[in-house]
Amino acid sequence: MKKKYEVLFYIDKLSTKKDQNDPSKMVFSTKELASHLNIQRSNLSAILNELVRENKLEKIAGRPVLYKIHNKLDEDDSIFNQLIGFNGSLAKSIQDIKSTLLYPGKKPVILLSGESGTGKSLLAKKIYEFSKEKGLINENGQLVKLNCKYFMNDETMIKNLFIDYGKAALEKAKNGMIYFDNVHLIPEKYKSIIYDLIEMSSLKENNFMVVLSSDCFNENDLKSNALDNISIKIDLPSLDKRGLVERMELVQGCFKKEARKIDKSIVIEPETLECLLLYHCKNNIKQLVNDISSACSHAFLKNLDNNSNVYVYLDDFPIYVKKGFIFYKEKSTEINRLISHDFLYYYSKDSIEKIKIKESTSAVYEHLEKQDTSLVDKSLLLKNKYNQLISSYRQYIDKEKINELNISKYIPQEIIDIVKEFLDSSSQKLKRVFPQEVFIVLSLHLTKIINNKQIDSVKNLV
Repeated sequence: MKKKYEVLFYIDKLSTKKDQNDPSKMVFSTKELASHLNIQRSNLSAILNELVRENKLEKIAGRPVLYKIHNKLDEDDSIFNQLIGFNGSLAKSIQDIKSTLLYPGKKPVILLSGESGTGKSLLAKKIYEFSKEKGLINENGQLVKLNCKYFMNDETMIKNLFIDYGKAALEKAKNGMIYFDNVHLIPEKYKSIIYDLIEMSSLKENNFMVVLSSDCFNENDLKSNALDNISIKIDLPSLDKRGLVERMELVQGCFKKEARKIDKSIVIEPETLECLLLYHCKNNIKQLVNDISSACSHAFLKNLDNNSNVYVYLDDFPIYVKKGFIFYKEKSTEINRLISHDFLYYYSKDSIEKIKIKESTSAVYEHLEKQDTSLVDKSLLLKNKYNQLISSYRQYIDKEKINELNISKYIPQEIIDIVKEFLDSSSQKLKRVFPQEVFIVLSLHLTKIINNKQIDSVKNLV
């Protein structure tokens, strides 16, 4: 099975190197491939025909018979495609891992490097699953994980686990994979055990793969013989480097997972999503997941006595999450593309639904009074609402070409006079001059609030 994927990967690799604008150069004969891959033509022919039956290669009749890639390898790699960022921040890393795994030769040793919480353990698991699917390790081969942080301060435990258990781990991992997490925490004198395992992995009778991970990789921490045996080093980006689109996917996935756990829909306000996209996560994805899980459990406890949806408010999160508002202004354009501010987000175990918020503009202030938030938090929330308000009014002003000369077409004269009087008084007290935009925005906003109040009064009378 491994040979089959070696052949497919090699053809795919050659295809990307050839002139893709000329389809005639994207085809290969059995003779050409046999010389490159050092496989007997009869064996190669059987492999190529099997790949044709699996719809991975296309066979072109003639003399000689030619073959070409039917679909790119990336299109059906469902295992790595389960990772958020597989076609974004992780795309190159995944391609490098696949290249290393599928290239003919001895089993590779992979080092995953990145800050705490960036997803190294999850990627190691996907490497194991991918290797198993492609026949690179035995179908019954196990994934043996050793987390080095649990024995970093206990010399006796290190000896027991690495010297005695090391042999058992080796036996258990035969035809499978050993994953050493937090390898940088192992004391220097015990690192030689890992080096020995790396060398032993290439022996035919052992036949297992080794993956290492480190939060702070330093080449000086590894001996030269260990570095020589490492096939590839993969650097995982921190959460801040992954962009807001991928972070939104992570947040959405977390809420769906929590909804699945409690078997109820979870309702989130747009302001909460904003903060989750913007606050600083010192421990990256792991912290984001833990903060969301903790907030959902807090909200669930408050709704324990009823069967309704669980509303998770910003107040259910730690104070440092709320400070995400501080960064709204610099990221407002991208945030506004990702989040609809006049919708509530409903997360169920299978879907995400947006439902328009049916409330007047003044309800924002009433909502803030109901939440158990500090004055600082309310100030941040109001500041954020103000920025959103200005942005939406600017669009309307530009569209309608509203200015001080034609504003009376849109605003009652009474409101115009009130706003002018208010701004004149404020200018004198604050010793500053307000631009025309402030006058127009305030006039529009006040008109909208009054109109909404009048509509609500009519509804109550009816």
